[in-house]
Order: sequence, then C-alpha cells, then structure tokens
Amino acid sequence: MEKKAFLLLAIFALLPLLAFAQAIEPQPARDKNVTLYFFWGNGCPHCAKEEAFLGEMKAKYPTLEVRDFEVWYNADNVGIYGRFAGAFGTDSIRVPKTFVSNMAFTGFDEFSGGLVFIGGEKAFLGYGNQIEAVIANCASSNCPSPDDVLSGRALPATQSGGTPISIPFLGSIDPKTVSLPLLTAVVGLLDGFNACAMFVLLVLLGILIRLHSRKRMALVAGTFVFVSGFVYFLFMGAWLNLFEFIGSVAIAFTVVGIIAVVVGIVNIKDFFFFKKGPSLSIPERFKPKIFGKMREIVEHESVLIMLGAAVVLAISVNFVEFLCTFGLPMVYTKVLAEQQLPPLSKYGYLALYQAFYMLDDGIMVAIAVITLSSGKMTERYGRALKLICGLMMLALGIVLILDPGLMAFG
Repeated sequence: MEKKAFLLLAIFALLPLLAFAQAIEPQPARDKNVTLYFFWGNGCPHCAKEEAFLGEMKAKYPTLEVRDFEVWYNADNVGIYGRFAGAFGTDSIRVPKTFVSNMAFTGFDEFSGGLVFIGGEKAFLGYGNQIEAVIANCASSNCPSPDDVLSGRALPATQSGGTPISIPFLGSIDPKTVSLPLLTAVVGLLDGFNACAMFVLLVLLGILIRLHSRKRMALVAGTFVFVSGFVYFLFMGAWLNLFEFIGSVAIAFTVVGIIAVVVGIVNIKDFFFFKKGPSLSIPERFKPKIFGKMREIVEHESVLIMLGAAVVLAISVNFVEFLCTFGLPMVYTKVLAEQQLPPLSKYGYLALYQAFYMLDDGIMVAIAVITLSSGKMTERYGRALKLICGLMMLALGIVLILDPGLMAFG
C-alpha cells in the first residue's frame, strides 16, 4: 500500500514536468503568408504565361496569396500600379510586373535564368525560377512584403556590387565603377575603326588628292564624314527606339547577345581566314559603283555639285555598309535603352557616340588635307581591325547572354 501511494505521489509530481516538456518541444514550422502583386494586361501573351505559372505556385505554396490587377482597361488598377511602381522606383508602363517581398520583377520568362537586375527599370528580370525562389524563401522565413515597401517600412531590393567584365585589350572593367560616358567613348571609338568605313574614306581621300586643293578636299571629305555620322546617328536612333519598344524582356537580351557573338566570331574568322566563307565586308559587286561615284565628285567644277555628290555617296555607302557595321551600335543601343535616363539624355549619348565614332575619320581627313597624301587600307591592317572588333563583340555578347545586369550603370 505504501508503495502504491509513493508511486501515485511520484506520478503527480512528474506531471508538471511532463507538461513543461511538451510545451517546449519544437512544433512543426508553419508556412508564413506570402502576398504577391501581379499587374497584367488583357491580351498580353507574357502575362497569360505568368498567370498560368502563378496558378501552379498557389497550388505548390498554399500560403501564397496572389492579388492581380488588369491595367490596360481598368483605370482604377492603373492608379494602384502607379503607387507600387513609385514606391519601388520602377516604371508603371510595361507588363507583366510582379511585386513580391521587397523585389520587383519585370516581364516573365518560364525558362530558368540568373537573378538579373535591370538598372534602367529598377527591377529584376522575371524569370519564373527567381520569382519562385522568393516565394519559397518568404514562405519559410520572415520577409518584408510589397505593402511594407509601399508604406515605407521596408526599402526595395536593388542589385549590390558588380562583377568585373574582361574586355580584350582593355583589361578588367567593373560596370559599377565605370561611367556610361566612358563606355560610350570606348565603344564609339572602337566602332569608328571598322575596316569598311575606313576603306571607303581612304579611297575617297586618295581620289580627292587629284584636286590639288586643300580647301575643296577639306569641304568634300568633311561633308562626307559629317553626313556619314548623321546617317549613322539616325541608324542608331532606330535601334534605340526598337529596344525601347520591346522593353526589358529576357529574350531580347539573349537574341542581341547571340547576334553579337555570331558577328564577333565571323570577324575573328576574317582575321585567320580572310575572304573565305561568310564575311561582314562590303560586297565586291558594290565596290565598282562606289568608286564610280567617287570619281564623279572630282569631275565637277562646281563646289555645290561636288558637295551634293559627297552627300549622296555618304548615304549610299552607309546602306551598303550595314552588315559590316551594325554589331557594336546594336549592342550599345540595347545597353543604352536599359538606362534610367530621359529621352533627350539618351539621344545626347548617341551624339557623344557619334563624336568618338567620327574622331578617327576627322584625324585622317586633317592629315590628308595638310600633307595632300593618304594612306592605304592594307589587308593586314583590315584584318587586325576585324580581330579587335570581333573580340569586343564576342565579349559583350557573352555578357548580354549570361548576365545582362552587368551592363546597368548608375
């Protein structure tokens, strides 16, 4: 009897300890609520793909709440979009746009990709795997919500730091420490040293020497260089408007990057296997016509007719040179389109690009006018230029394919 009483007393004494142990035993972690804001347009194909993707995410993450707003036909939703875009510092024009945690994603791509921050839009590229990674992280840990950013309780996420880019002959460059004007100057100057443009100018200067007049030579050659630069400016402006229209969709970076890589490889091939296989040079069938127009210039006595002929020659040559010269300006204008700058500033950078693009031409004209002589575009020199430009194109193309966020400045 005494043993039973002692056993009952021991059990009652241990009950509080057992209750305390149960209280402190780790409980299974519960998923946290995640709120995602999705702004879309009725008829937008990328929006439809993301809508299906978010349906899968809601099934996979039960605590995910998707608040979607159609903004092409609903004025009230446009106002809501504007408030979120203003808080995150991004635009309220392009769709789809996704806000989850303190991150804004622009566009949508169901394929996987790295976390890429677009400086021009202050948003990340909308790769599905990156959006899901944020959802999964916030479902298992404490994260700020888009509402926290909207109310000022949290700051929007931005890219920090940068990985240096290795550019042939220029060494390692960190885009976060290099200004856009410097990039403009470097790429513009390299573009000016393309073999096609320099070949045409040197031939023209060689013909103009027959005038034995420095004044006429300077007027005609200067007009040719200026008009060529202006047409090139319009050409790059068209590229810029195209990329502004397309926006920051992931596939655009990949397409431009692939084209740049192909152009770079073809130019590098020309260094080792000149005139063998595909080449980005002035087609041989056009050269007699170009030379004929050059000879027409010196046959006229009237300065005005000579200048008019130089203008026509500059315009026609730019169209003929299209395949030879489109690579670097295409890549540069894509990078420029991503910068968060007013339109006039972007065209100002295009003008700066042209200034450096025409710098070597201006120097060549000045030397020819002073000495009344001109050099020749030798095969060795032309192949060297193609190698340099090819390596530059290859490097920039690889960057745009693997990590276009590196080309965001400021």
